[in-house]
Amino acid sequence: MPITDKPEAMKSNLEWKYTVDSDGIVTIEGLGNKDNISGHVTIPAMLGGCPVKRINWRAFRGCRGLTSVSIPDGVTTIGRRAFFGCDNLKSFHVSKNNKAFKSIDGLLLSRDGENLVAVPGGSTRVTIPDGVTSIGDGPFSGCRGLASCRNLTNVIIPDSVTSIGRGAFRDCCGLTSVTIPDGVASIDAMAFEGCGRLKSFYVSKSNQTYKSIDGLLLSKNGKELVLVPGSLTRVTIPDGVTGIGEYSFHDCRGLTSVTIPDGVTSIGEGAFSCCNGLTSVTIPDGVTSIGKNAFIFCSGLTSVTIPDGVTSIGEGAFFCCEGLTSVTIGKGVTSIGNSAFNCCSGLTSVTLPDGMTSIGRSTFEHCSGLTSIMIPDSVTDIGSRAFFCCRNLTRMMIPDSVSSIGESAFYGCSGMMNVTLPKRFEKERNKFFMLRLDGNDG
Repeated sequence: MPITDKPEAMKSNLEWKYTVDSDGIVTIEGLGNKDNISGHVTIPAMLGGCPVKRINWRAFRGCRGLTSVSIPDGVTTIGRRAFFGCDNLKSFHVSKNNKAFKSIDGLLLSRDGENLVAVPGGSTRVTIPDGVTSIGDGPFSGCRGLASCRNLTNVIIPDSVTSIGRGAFRDCCGLTSVTIPDGVASIDAMAFEGCGRLKSFYVSKSNQTYKSIDGLLLSKNGKELVLVPGSLTRVTIPDGVTGIGEYSFHDCRGLTSVTIPDGVTSIGEGAFSCCNGLTSVTIPDGVTSIGKNAFIFCSGLTSVTIPDGVTSIGEGAFFCCEGLTSVTIGKGVTSIGNSAFNCCSGLTSVTLPDGMTSIGRSTFEHCSGLTSIMIPDSVTDIGSRAFFCCRNLTRMMIPDSVSSIGESAFYGCSGMMNVTLPKRFEKERNKFFMLRLDGNDG
């Protein structure tokens, strides 16, 4: 349990919550009276007679009255998003004797100045200092003022930066454009997640890794679509692109139309995840792979035709596409990944191709609208929970080619209780229609 303390040396009513490890090191877990905080806070060097070394994840979350913070000598670790929700925080001040961190113009940096650690949530315009090489995990989402980014509209990234990390600008909804300088060689796919007003990326012509076309971020050779600005509603992917990168359209909630050129061969993991405004997509014949979670949570998607060139549908590819009513799967597909159509409650019709050999775990779980499905003679394996709780499923032909049926494959399919199984499975019928309670159902 965290200890609560009011240090006598501090002339305030702050109630520090903290833990002390076996080495006598204090980790600040939070404040007991954060709603009463107003103005500047100095983090104590000692609590309970032990040195303060760490500030935990989200320790100051929601301290909206906080305007500035002083960090003492001994603090060596500050958790991710430690100051999340501090809407009015204007500046960090770090002791000159601190060996892990320093502050420049109110920003919190690593001591060597190479890593941007956190940005005050009350900032409206940020110039990242020269010498910073890495924009780390969520420095702009550490405080709600930046995480929701009602204030931040512009950020200048210096030439010294070489990498932009995961969640670096997460939910910066006021950000409208980003200029990528010469030296950036790595941008995490989730770096600009939730930037719903972002209209365009601009890339320095001298950058050797990336370029931009019509505001889209592409690899330098133009073969991979890397990121799409979150505010776009209609996107035409440029000719020459062969791969739609991982999470490239992630959280583009206003996207209603996308044109994919014939040259595209792969759709990466999570490529269109959470694009809930997307109602239809035409996958060109040249596509051979659809990655894991490629269209997860695309709740507006109503129909999908998967071309013959695709050989596998990734795990969770269409998970929770609740508006999806029909799917036509091309004849080249041999396997459907685990949970590929899980929770597609509106799905009423699925055409499975001859040549398919396996239906993965939970593939059609909770597809409550599904009434019938024909399993081709080529299928040998039906995974556990494959049709779990498809309560309206009444017609299914299970061919003799099937050699393996996973546990609870048809649990909750009340209309299928009298379906004829291949003779080899009749003695085991109950395990396919019963729920395993030990959580280990294959």
